[in-house]
This record gives sequence, C-alpha cells and structure tokens, in this order.
Amino acid sequence: MPANLPVEAKAKWIKVMNARTPEEKLEALRDFLSSVPRHKGTEKLISRVRRQMALLRREIEERKRIKKVGRRSPFIIPREGDLQLCIIGMPNSGKSSILRRLTNAKPKVSSLPFSTTLPVPGMFLYEGVLIQLIEVPSFFLFPSKGALSSQSLALIRNSDGLLMVLDAQKDPISQFKSIVHVLDASHINISKPQALVEIKRTRGGGIRVFGKLNGCTADDVAQLLRSYRIYNAIVRIRGTASIDDIESSLFESRVYKPTILLVNKVEDERSRQNATVLKSFIGEGLPVLMLSAEKDEHIDTKKLGELILRTLNVIRVYTKEPNSPPSQRPLILPKGSRVIDVAQRIHSFLAENFKYAKVWSKRLPYSPQKVGADFILGDGDVVEIRV
Repeated sequence: MPANLPVEAKAKWIKVMNARTPEEKLEALRDFLSSVPRHKGTEKLISRVRRQMALLRREIEERKRIKKVGRRSPFIIPREGDLQLCIIGMPNSGKSSILRRLTNAKPKVSSLPFSTTLPVPGMFLYEGVLIQLIEVPSFFLFPSKGALSSQSLALIRNSDGLLMVLDAQKDPISQFKSIVHVLDASHINISKPQALVEIKRTRGGGIRVFGKLNGCTADDVAQLLRSYRIYNAIVRIRGTASIDDIESSLFESRVYKPTILLVNKVEDERSRQNATVLKSFIGEGLPVLMLSAEKDEHIDTKKLGELILRTLNVIRVYTKEPNSPPSQRPLILPKGSRVIDVAQRIHSFLAENFKYAKVWSKRLPYSPQKVGADFILGDGDVVEIRV
C-alpha cells in the first residue's frame, strides 16, 4: 500500500482519476509516477502503475489499428438475454466445441492453436433463462506480452461471470494457475475477496460510507479521501474493508467474477486422474464440472444451468396478472431480492403505488400468501402485485 505519499503525488493522482481518454490517462500516470518517491513502501504501487501504463499503451495501439481499418470493433458485442458469461481458456482447450454444444453459434473448431481470434457470441437457454455465452480469444493471444488484449479483458470485466475451460489431458493445474495469474494482473478476482470497495464521486453530500469497516471509522475514511482532494463521494463496501483496502481501491479497480471450471476432454483414465487432482487442488472454492465436448453427445445442461444460477447468486422470479397464468420467462434477480424490487423492475408505477402482493412458493405453508413490499423472494417464486 502507498506509504506516506507526498501531497503533490496525491494531487496528481486526482488527474489520473479524472482522465477521460486512454491518452489523457497515460499522460497523467506518467506525471504521477514522476512524483512518487522511490522506497520499499512504494515498490508495489510503482509496479502497478507501470503495468497499468503498459495496458493503456496496448489499448491505444489497438484503437489506432481499428480506426485505420475503418470499421466498428468486433469486440463490441451488444448485451442480450438475462445473463452474460465469457468462456475463457488456453488454446485448444475446447472452448469452441463447448460453445457449439450449448448454443446456436457456429465457431470455427480446429486442432490448430489460436483459431479463434475474435469473440464469438451464442445464446444458451436454461428453463426460460437466456444466458449469453461469449467465447473469448485464447489466453496468451500475445505470447510476448503474456496477456490478453485490452479488448478481451474489457469483455471479461463487463460480464456477469466466467466459464473457465481447462484441458484435462494437458496438466489442468498449470493452465489454471496461468489463467489466474493473467486475470490477477488485470485486477480480476475469480475467488470472492474479503473486501471489494467502490468509490463513486458525487457533486455534493460529503463522504458517505455504506458497508462494514474493520479497524477504522467513517470519519477515518473521509479524512483519507480528503487527503486525495475527494470531498464528495459514495463508498460502497462488499465484505469488510480496512483503511488500507479503501486506499488500495483508489489505485486499482478490482472486480470479482464468479467462475465455474469446465474440465474438458475427460475421456480416459489419465485425464480422469488429472481432473481428480485438479478438484483436490481447487478444494471447495470454485464449482467444477467435468465433461468431454467432443466425445459426449450431450453436455449436462441442467447441471450447468443450475451451477450458473447458484454461482452468480441469482434467482428466478415469475410474475403473473390477476386471473392469468404465470409468465413463461422469469425475471433474474440477485438472491435476497424483495417483492418491491420486482415491482421496480417491472415499472416504477407499481413500486410507487404498491399495496400488497400475492406469492406462490414451495417454501410457504400455503399458497398464495399475501405479503408486503419487503418480503424476501426465493428461486421459482410466483408474484402477483396489487396497486
């Protein structure tokens, strides 16, 4: 964590945060780096800034190349459906075969490495839930730089979660470590961190902190932010954050992406043994599904669909109008959502004029049951809202 940064450096970091374009941000980072003192306490910060500058240079180069060609970037994929997941993995791990099995997409399946050079989207339907799957070009697409393109990373950061494909016939533990290393260097977590901090600057209202703090108070957080010339902001904390976690969030924007491991090509005794060793190495931290996209006629889509909903911590809620059957397609909501959240999702009028709701649920002693706005919903519940 940055130790005793001078006032000049803190002021220059504000310029980095305010930069609107990659070019502006790169120039602001150069200026900031020149004002950071060199000592043991700033080594990690300097390394982090240099890595960020390298990513920005690559992004600027890619944008120039696309602009020269004169067409829209194929990496800009419109979001469709209820959820969006990226399929990631090493070359020849079977990402394209899995996408073909699960969706109507027709990616190129080849034994040659790096045959997928552009993202390929497809739609996976699971019990009324539309899940957009995007196959991301293989990791180490730029072997000399040891990382994905900034555009591929942007796809991953904007997704709801990840399907990480590992080849059971080629040391899946080594593949897993390599992919996690690239993601971690790009500030992407696949394991739920102890704390995730989001700082959103506002026009007024002072410093407002929402969430649990460890070893500090909201006043301490406000004092820290004011030292960076941030006087109005909303600080949202997932988990429990220390003052160091708050300061770290100013320098790196970490995101958490729920991840499912798809161990592919489990076809013989050796690959099954490799998959078993991987499961033991992973432990209970990440869900694992074993399959063989080439050999099996069908992937267990029911099991995969259940895993996706459980891993992304979402529920399906069906709505109905009076004297009508429930909707065929559910609303997808975060676990712990209330009846009023459903009303707001449908239309603000329903939320503003809410009277009560009827809920049909297997969890209830009888259905329907009359409930209020704050009733917590579960997966598969049916809701009828009255105004």
